[in-house]
Amino acid sequence: MVRCYWRAFVEQLGTRIRPEFMSYGRAEFARVYDLMDCISWGTGVMMGAGVFVYLPIIIKYVTGPGTVLAYLLGGLLVYTSVFSFAELASRFPHCGGTYVYNYTVFGEFVASLMGISLLLQHLVMAADVCISLTEHIDYLVFNNSLERFEEKQFSYDFGGDEIFAGYPHFLASLLVLLISVVLTTKSQVNNFVGSWANNISFIMVALIIFVGAFFVDFNNWFNIRGGFLPYGYTSVFKGAIVILSTYLGFVDLPCLSDESVRPKQDISNATHVSFFFVLVVYVAVSVVVSLAAPYYSVNPNFAMANIFMDVNVPWMAYVVEIGSIAALFSTALCILQAASRLAFCMGRDGILFRFLGVIQPKSRVPYNAVMGCGFLGCIVPLFFDSTYLIRLSEMGYLLNCVLVNLAVILLRYTGKSEVHGPGPEAIVPGWFWDQPTD
Repeated sequence: MVRCYWRAFVEQLGTRIRPEFMSYGRAEFARVYDLMDCISWGTGVMMGAGVFVYLPIIIKYVTGPGTVLAYLLGGLLVYTSVFSFAELASRFPHCGGTYVYNYTVFGEFVASLMGISLLLQHLVMAADVCISLTEHIDYLVFNNSLERFEEKQFSYDFGGDEIFAGYPHFLASLLVLLISVVLTTKSQVNNFVGSWANNISFIMVALIIFVGAFFVDFNNWFNIRGGFLPYGYTSVFKGAIVILSTYLGFVDLPCLSDESVRPKQDISNATHVSFFFVLVVYVAVSVVVSLAAPYYSVNPNFAMANIFMDVNVPWMAYVVEIGSIAALFSTALCILQAASRLAFCMGRDGILFRFLGVIQPKSRVPYNAVMGCGFLGCIVPLFFDSTYLIRLSEMGYLLNCVLVNLAVILLRYTGKSEVHGPGPEAIVPGWFWDQPTD
């Protein structure tokens, strides 16, 4: 008898739901994102953090001028996952994205673990981007006085120096809430705001590459202390591992499936186009920055602005800061939007609170899921060191990519067909190897 109960429990953990019963034809989102909007969204979620947050840090502390090779290697490492995500986005056009893929193939238990893990990773990443955004606003408007004020007046010591930040980032916490408020408006408004922020950041990055090309000096690559790889050949692999999370923004693109005009075509195509566009931008900006200044003199927080100040082009420094603010705002907006759609799907399926899976009929957005993510995300900048939490969560991103690649192999092996409409039964008991999903 105990054995029967144990078998039933294990089968319940592996219970899968046919994808057509999860969100296809049930979600009431407004379909406003066309192909260009999806490409802009996918590029925006990756470019902000990769160019303005991680690039200066990697150049100065990890790889030096060899950052170009690190970005190329990082792109190569996630290249296969791009094809896997694009294929599954075409097969299962649902806003849950990777959560839906895991639920369809591996069952409820794996989907629950990965869904909650991805949700926490998104909230931590959004908080980290907002902290970087406040640093650039403080640098441009307050001359870094805001950070000094917060550190002097509100510093604390809870122990665990690596986990806690030491002082709260009030402006970053407020920005998380403000972006959440923006996301509670109609999808057309979200698309408009995100598109304009992305367009500004694209123009600014193009100016950085064009103007910076006039100040390149190849002596900063070869005739410099330590040479092209001052930290050794292994630093290229270390840098590639660090920047993997900046490439994984295409993981969030399937969250737009229920808001896309043609989800099966547009999400898949946008995944490929946005990835290769961001790869070119990463390589181009890393070449310009590493050639324009010695790696050891790069400012880890405001690298490009300081470079243009050093070469007596102060107006370009202000342009860089405006571009960084627009890019980081767009990245935070996209990350929180993806997190809210993930929370909506998990709430609708009963894994999280049911009220998260409700769409407001007027705005046609999951208001409860958006504000829930906003309230949880605003806690991180007040207490925690988001950089440390991101390092802990990177393994979850890599595990997610491994599971998606494995899902593609299993679906091909079991001969799973495309989803065309509702089937006779929604629930499929047992694990994926017990019986076919059709």
